[in-house]
Amino acid sequence: MLFNLKPNVRIYCENCTNTYVVDEIESINQRIDCKECKNQLIYSDWLVDIICSDESIPIYAFISDVVINGETDIIVGMRKIVEIPDDIVKVQKIYIIPYTNLHVVPDVRYTDKIEHFSIISSQSFDRKEGFSHESKFGEAIKVKYTIFAKKDDKELDIWLKLLIQSREQYLEDKFALSFLSCAMSLESYVSSRIEEYLYSLGHKENEINLLLKNSSIDDKLFRYLKYFYSVIFSPTVSNGKLKKIFEERNKIAHGRNFFLTKDEANKCFRIVIQAILIIHSAIETTKAISK
Repeated sequence: MLFNLKPNVRIYCENCTNTYVVDEIESINQRIDCKECKNQLIYSDWLVDIICSDESIPIYAFISDVVINGETDIIVGMRKIVEIPDDIVKVQKIYIIPYTNLHVVPDVRYTDKIEHFSIISSQSFDRKEGFSHESKFGEAIKVKYTIFAKKDDKELDIWLKLLIQSREQYLEDKFALSFLSCAMSLESYVSSRIEEYLYSLGHKENEINLLLKNSSIDDKLFRYLKYFYSVIFSPTVSNGKLKKIFEERNKIAHGRNFFLTKDEANKCFRIVIQAILIIHSAIETTKAISK
């Protein structure tokens, strides 16, 4: 699984600030014309910008089959139970958005199929920007919630779990850990695509594992991917930039660098997303040619 190519996605045009719905996305490299100014954008560029925004919601939107937006009444300080539709097999993430200055969180286990989740709230004594009203204990208020879910119980690929983990760490200001998880995500993705190719040639699992174990990240990124799938990275995602990410990864893993900036972590995330999309596109092209 890469990212769901969402039908009916709303695209924002930076040229004329118009937003519009694209009925169908057939490819991550699909070119889209703005309906107002005819400015052309590439869907993958828009996807990168959305996923790399300073929120965690976008990445869940692109790995979920179902997105449920709802609203419910709660009493501040009291647990509120919200039912989940029967056809939802796996809940990936739940976000709660209060209308007032309030501490509110979902109480949910994301490991198993769940029938409901709880909303836990408490009075906030710190005024949040944008809220003029401060809710008190016992007050009845409304909250919005968004459920990102799947209709099957298939586990996410390890690389995708690491990518999500990286973004969550970034939003928690754990920039070194975010950088580390992001680099691990890319290596995991690259290894999985190499495995896929070698399996298709009939190689055995122990042979593939031995090759990957004894291969450097440079071999995987710049030799095997180029030979197997004709992957060539762009100037935006150059070999040098990718090498630098893994050099920094090694420093963090061996305790030589724990202090990365927000900008460094975000640049790493953006380059990794772009690299994954480049690899995916090259693989799809190779498969199409070989048919």
